[in-house]
Amino acid sequence: MSKKIRTHWHDTPYEFLPDITIADSFGILMNLINENWDDLPDSTKRITAQRIADIERTFFGLLHGLTVVFKDLPREELWGAYDREKQEIVLNIRVLTEAGPEELCRCICHEARHAYQHEVIERVYKPADGHIRKLLQFCDVGFWALEFDEPDLGGTEEEKAARYRSRRIEIDARRYAEDAVKDYFKRIKEHFEGNREIKRGWEPRTIFK
Repeated sequence: MSKKIRTHWHDTPYEFLPDITIADSFGILMNLINENWDDLPDSTKRITAQRIADIERTFFGLLHGLTVVFKDLPREELWGAYDREKQEIVLNIRVLTEAGPEELCRCICHEARHAYQHEVIERVYKPADGHIRKLLQFCDVGFWALEFDEPDLGGTEEEKAARYRSRRIEIDARRYAEDAVKDYFKRIKEHFEGNREIKRGWEPRTIFK
């Protein structure tokens, strides 16, 4: 009997969240390099998406689960968003039906980075006193906190989108996701080319070395 894949963690207490890593997940991640990705069942793509989110949650050390859901989003060009209240990565259903595997991976890593930004702000930055907040490591976090609290300044959808893309929270998430996608595909390729020496557990990504 095959083991059932858990596809949601939002209601799971932190102490029961398992550590899930790339090294544990090649059997599922191999879907990302399947030449017939477009023909894979939606259920297989959903399982793959959730596994990436689980890996990212472990990597960032989040104190809550990350559940991936696919919905019709109000703006067609919007690929994804992070719902902080529900602790969900909400992806446009078109990512499931139209995007390639790299784009799926990129979207999940991007939104997972936003989850991490929120976690750092709420659990580390805001409780810290003023002197601690002045430490260099909190320089970007201070801007993240301001930007998440910024009101909607109005304007056309194009103007609002342009302002959002220029925010540090978004630049950081885009940069992280690009690096993460390269890391995923590099490790998957190395594994299936016969490199079986990859350690269990998580190794620092290039951006953190």
